[in-house]
Amino acid sequence: MLTSSREIRALSPEAAAAGQPVKIEAVVTFVDRYAATLFIHDGRDGVYVEQTWSRALLWPATGDRVEVIGITGQGQFAPTIKGLDGNGPQI
Repeated sequence: MLTSSREIRALSPEAAAAGQPVKIEAVVTFVDRYAATLFIHDGRDGVYVEQTWSRALLWPATGDRVEVIGITGQGQFAPTIKGLDGNGPQI
């Protein structure tokens, strides 16, 4: 179980794509519901959280402290957090 952004960001693309379990507490630093964009920061590093538009009304606001449960994803530029069910991680 990965519990920090630093652990997630240190993964190789192949390791991140394997879908390692994640449970992390962090602060939301950026949200754009219209672009399905959500970033969190745990005090040391930040990470992108893959979300879907279908859950946009459930998204937290910038500054909210959250717990994110999901799995790692390869991402386009760096490892990300995504959900098991295709609907985004549990926040």
